[in-house]
Amino acid sequence: MSSIESRLSGTKKSQIVQEFFNNSAHFPIVNIFLEMLLKGTSVYFLSAGFVLMLMSAVLQAYWLGRWQYEKNPRPLIGNLIGVFCYTVGEIALHILFLDESFSQSLNFFEKPHHLAYWFFSILIGILQYFRWYYPKLIVLESMVRISILGVMYWIFEQLFLNTSFHCHTDPVNFFADKSHIFLTLSIFFLGIVFGFAHLNAQIYLTILKETSRQLQCYSEWLLGRHLLDAAINNPESLSLNRRERTVIFVDIRGFTQWSELQNPETVVAMLNQYFEIGESCWLSNSEFNQYLIKTKYTGDEIMLVMDDSNSAIQLAQLLSKKLNTFLKDFSLGTGIGIHCGFLVEGLLGSQKVKAYDVIGDTVNTAKRICDHAISGEILVSENLWLKHSTNHICKQQQQVKVKGKREPLTLFSIAY
Repeated sequence: MSSIESRLSGTKKSQIVQEFFNNSAHFPIVNIFLEMLLKGTSVYFLSAGFVLMLMSAVLQAYWLGRWQYEKNPRPLIGNLIGVFCYTVGEIALHILFLDESFSQSLNFFEKPHHLAYWFFSILIGILQYFRWYYPKLIVLESMVRISILGVMYWIFEQLFLNTSFHCHTDPVNFFADKSHIFLTLSIFFLGIVFGFAHLNAQIYLTILKETSRQLQCYSEWLLGRHLLDAAINNPESLSLNRRERTVIFVDIRGFTQWSELQNPETVVAMLNQYFEIGESCWLSNSEFNQYLIKTKYTGDEIMLVMDDSNSAIQLAQLLSKKLNTFLKDFSLGTGIGIHCGFLVEGLLGSQKVKAYDVIGDTVNTAKRICDHAISGEILVSENLWLKHSTNHICKQQQQVKVKGKREPLTLFSIAY
C-alpha cells in the first residue's frame, strides 16, 4: 500500500484503535463502572472479571479493526466476539474457581447487565450490517449507543436498591421519579443530535476521501507513484538536486508519415494502446517499478528516468520487444536510446505552475542517441556499455556525430 493510500485508509493499528474507542469499548466501560460501584473499587479492579471484560473488548476491536482494514467487514459476527468471550470466560471462572456445576454457572444469564451486554451487541451488530446499505441508520445506531447509559443506570439503581432484582422489574416505578424522566429524555434527544452529527461527519468524510483519491490519481499521472510517495513522506524530496540517473527515450519510427494518413481518433487510439503496453512493462516487474523515478509522454515519445542502470537496460529490452510486436501491425517500430550520468531533477516552474522534470546534458545526450536508433534498435552510450558489457550482447558498435557534441559518440546496439 502506498503512503497516500495508508493516510487515506489508515494503518491496521489505527483501524484497531479506532474500532476500540468508537465501538467495542462502549458497553464494557459502562459495565466496569457498574460492577465497580456494586462490588467495591479495590475488589473489582483486582478481580478476574475486570481483566476478562477488558480483554474481551480488546479482542473484539482487534478482529473488527483487522477486517475493516482488509476491506472485509463482518460487523454482525464481530460485535458478538466481546460478549461471547466474556460469557465463556465468566462461566469457566465459576466452574474452575468457585466449584460450581455447569448448570449453576448459567446463573450468569440471570444478571440483567449480562443480558444487556448480549442485547446491545446483537442490536449494534445488526445496525452496522445494514448501515452498509442504508448509511442513515447511523442515527439510530448512535441513539442505541447512548441508550446504553440509560439502561445500565436503570439496572444499577435496581441492583443497588434491591439485590433480588429481576429483569422484569416494572419500569413504571422507575419513571415515577422526575429525575429519571429528565435523564431518559436527555439521553434520547442527545442520541438523535449525536447521530445526525455523526452522519454529517461521515458524509463529509466520504466526500473528502473521494476527492483525495481523485487528487491521488491525478498526482500519480503527473508525478508517478514513486515520486508521489516520496513527496508525501518528505516534501523536500521534490526540491532541485543533482543526481546520477539513467535516461531512456523511446520513439516511434515513421510515426509522422503514418499519422498524416489517419484520422485523429485512430492516431489517439493507437497511442493510448501503445502507452498502455509500455506502462505494463514496468508495472509488471517490482524491480522496474522500484527504480523508476519519472515517466513522461510527449507525442509518440516515452521518456523514463531510472535509479539503476542495469534495470534500465532490461526494461528497454522488454519495451522494445513488446512495443515492436504491437507496432508491427501498423508497419511501424521503435528506436530506443539510453544514457547515464548526472542531471538536475526536481520541481521546475513559476510560483503558480510547477512540474517535476529533469534537466542536463545527460537528458539531451539520451535524446540524441535515440534519434540515431533505427526501427527495432536499442542504442546505449559507451559509459553505460562499459558498466554492463558482460551482461548483454552487442550487435554493432558505431560512432556518430550528434548535435551539441564536439566529439563523435561511441554507441553500442544491444540485442533484446
